[in-house]
Order: sequence, then C-alpha cells, then structure tokens
Amino acid sequence: HKVERLALFDQFPYTHHMECGVLLTAK
Repeated sequence: HKVERLALFDQFPYTHHMECGVLLTAK
C-alpha cells in the first residue's frame, strides 16, 4: 500500500505541473 500511496502522491504534482504548462503554452 505504501508504494501505491507514493505513486498517487507523485502523480498529483506532476499532473498539476503539466496542466500549468499547457495553460502557459495556451496563453
């Protein structure tokens, strides 16, 4: 379960950065 938690926890910030990058590129 620890590995799954780390994977999910790491995915959130990474996805957020990708979304920010897309928004910045769109502007």
